[in-house]
Amino acid sequence: MRTMHMERVFDAPRALVWKAFTDPDQVAEWFGPIGYSVPRESVSMDLRVGGFQKLTMVPNDPSMPSGGESCGIFDELVDEELIVTHEDLDDEMAAIFGTKRITMKIELRDEGAGTRLVLTQGPYSDDFLDNVNAGWSSAFTKLDRLLGVTSANKVVVTARGAQSILIQREFDAPAAAVYEAWTQPESVRQWWPGERGTITSVENDLRVGGSWRYVMETHGGQEVAFHGEFQELVPNERVVSTEIYEPFPDSPSLNTLTLTEKDGRTALTILVECASPEARDAQLGSGMEVGIEEGFDILEQLATGAVA
Repeated sequence: MRTMHMERVFDAPRALVWKAFTDPDQVAEWFGPIGYSVPRESVSMDLRVGGFQKLTMVPNDPSMPSGGESCGIFDELVDEELIVTHEDLDDEMAAIFGTKRITMKIELRDEGAGTRLVLTQGPYSDDFLDNVNAGWSSAFTKLDRLLGVTSANKVVVTARGAQSILIQREFDAPAAAVYEAWTQPESVRQWWPGERGTITSVENDLRVGGSWRYVMETHGGQEVAFHGEFQELVPNERVVSTEIYEPFPDSPSLNTLTLTEKDGRTALTILVECASPEARDAQLGSGMEVGIEEGFDILEQLATGAVA
């Protein structure tokens, strides 16, 4: 059994982040991973020590697993600084989580003009810990949108239509430098795995009809491999390719990368057109934006020459 620890910096003052956790109207807007909703009528909150917070998560697609009801008791509250809760689980949920009681601690700290959120929650079984991390990461993407975080050097991941994802990020580098860092194998080896592991193979036949395949080994020893084919290449402007996560070969996506330069800065967008709504929601619910953010931070360093 382990306790999850996560930190996230939001580009908003503490008062706004605090309100997002303590105002029932706002909790209903963002809580839960992408692909799930919290009906406003299900949210009730008695914001005092010994009080409670109740809500119900429901899947947007009926074929997805049920989100279920949550009821936490407030153990500590310090305005705009600290929330500590616990939740006692019934036998069914205790069997899933591996414990009878889950505790959660949220700390808010000033960081420049923004807020650093420090979250600890648990304990959880080792098998379930990754799901908890992914769920919070996905929910925090929704919280970013609620707080109005849409630009600067930060990844924004949004759902589009029934089965597409739009990924956006600005880079403090010209388009040619971003394109080179995106496509050259020696650069891909550095940015593609983010902080998740180490690249073990990069194959990149950079031409229309050419194939690509990237393989990494995670810090936990798991092999992760993707491959695809280039369908369109416009140097410094556009890359269109297929992408297949090899454990799920029947769920390919079509990815369109667009680079738009203005005043020496480059806006990068990737439209990911998934094979189905279920495949799209699975990606969004994976916490993908955390790994993307890590990789894109390295990509920017490569594009600006901050690292060789």
